[in-house]
Amino acid sequence: MAYQVLARKWRPLTFEDVVNQDHVKNTLSNAISQSRIAHSYIFAGPRGVGKTTIARIFARAVNCENGPTPTPCNKCTPCVEIIEDRSMDVMEIDGASNRGIEDIRNIRENVKYSPVHGKYRIYIIDEVHMLTREAFNALLKTLEEPPPHVLFMFATTEFQKIPATIVSRCQRFDFKRIPVTEIVKQLKKISDAEKITIEEESMFLLARRSEGSMRDAESLFDQLISFCGTTIDKEDVFDVIGMIREEIYFSCSEAVINKKLAEAFALAQSIFDEGYDPGEYLNGLLEHFRNILVALIAGNAESIETSEYFQKKYFEASEHFSAMDIIRIINTISDAEYQIKKSSQSHLRLELLLAKLISMDKSVSIDRVLSSLRTSKSPDSVLSAADRDKKTTESSHVQEKQPEYVSEETGSNTNANNESTHEFDIKSGNGNGSNAELSAKSADEISTGLSIEEIKARWDGFVDSVIKESAVTGSFLKVGTPVSFDDRKIGISFPYENGFQISSIERNRNKLNKNLEKWFGTKVGFTCIKQELSQIDKEKSMKLMEKAAVEDHLQKMIDREPIIKSIIDTFGGESITWSSQS
Repeated sequence: MAYQVLARKWRPLTFEDVVNQDHVKNTLSNAISQSRIAHSYIFAGPRGVGKTTIARIFARAVNCENGPTPTPCNKCTPCVEIIEDRSMDVMEIDGASNRGIEDIRNIRENVKYSPVHGKYRIYIIDEVHMLTREAFNALLKTLEEPPPHVLFMFATTEFQKIPATIVSRCQRFDFKRIPVTEIVKQLKKISDAEKITIEEESMFLLARRSEGSMRDAESLFDQLISFCGTTIDKEDVFDVIGMIREEIYFSCSEAVINKKLAEAFALAQSIFDEGYDPGEYLNGLLEHFRNILVALIAGNAESIETSEYFQKKYFEASEHFSAMDIIRIINTISDAEYQIKKSSQSHLRLELLLAKLISMDKSVSIDRVLSSLRTSKSPDSVLSAADRDKKTTESSHVQEKQPEYVSEETGSNTNANNESTHEFDIKSGNGNGSNAELSAKSADEISTGLSIEEIKARWDGFVDSVIKESAVTGSFLKVGTPVSFDDRKIGISFPYENGFQISSIERNRNKLNKNLEKWFGTKVGFTCIKQELSQIDKEKSMKLMEKAAVEDHLQKMIDREPIIKSIIDTFGGESITWSSQS
């Protein structure tokens, strides 16, 4: 007997043998047991997941001499004829080569004949989406009301191409891709039966390469056996099917972690020296960082479809990244993937991408930065931990050089830079430290930790935050300048002529007070102060008011016309604000 490939030799003969498609197997088995057999079915799903196989099993189940039964005997005459593809009652038609209206007319003419051995005359049309529109139309009436002894079973990998009129006349079953672990179990079963020695890691490589198709995995396994014989090594898998070794991807992530920029060019060169396709490498690199992200978010790598050795490596790598870092890396690779495909200098593009990934800085949440700016008294709070430690060390070295002096009143040793250690009683004015310096500070500065100098330094940031909520109020506020801080209130100076703007700000006092408290980290209010300005300052104030009015008009127009906002969102545009020319 001629050699039979593994995909045919190990084709399932019963519903129980089919891998993974439990929802389809159980439904069809129950339909047969309950005598609820429909006249037409559609099996939709990716290649090599069991669509045609289940159609053949179903054909044997309903035509078996012991049936209809969910468990065909596969020994009686109808079952054997179907298995050997010589049954007169089961016609398997290729929809790609028999797609015309004449082919469908032949089916319509033949459906009236009774089955020869079995109980049903069954038509299995593979890749049914390839039929022409006229052929589908010719099939409609027969499909809706076929003779009681006829069953139609359609298989397709592109369900969306089948007309709705055909779909509405059939029961639809969606087949799933087969998980890597299930494919590995089946390959293990085959290797044991065929006495083939193969490592588990090699089977994982085959399963991943097959992309959820059992037939593809079995075909690759057959190819490896032809190359290696009865003993298959992992290196043979890489050589035969051309897969990129996972170690190459880990070399990239390790270079990113350790910031080894020099390795970017070595990595790119090794990819081209091995003859790998840059596009395929980037696809694998996307999956690699996706696996790291999964390990990071889940806290383990058990859901990653790979061997235990690499699951451990993915988990170890995830400890060096944040989720934002990995998302940025994935987005960067995705953008470069398109450029490399259409570029004539793919080597250069790949080198630049790897260099960009390795030199990429750590991500910092904008909420963290804003929170630090709102609560801090200096820019030091937004520095990285390493920078803060370095700055603290440098500061301590400076303090060590400061001379100590003896207080004439207490006789205790005191450091000139250690003002924060002195206690001070605001009411009595007594303290055990530099009383003269502390008494110079106002009670507001001591209780709130704010000074007018700090308020001025952070004022523009506060105004910008108000503008984001209300362009008009924020622009009115931008005309003012903080000039004093007394009784927990910030004195804001405005041009004397801006009475309308001051009134608008006063009407929003409660909201602005909350914004001030949120921005400066303490409860403060404000007072509006009118003062005369020079002619230049007046003109500047008027321009700001005009700009605020135009921006408010633009925003209202965008809110009123959804199509404008849709255009901005679709094309990545922005509304251009008005500016006066000086």
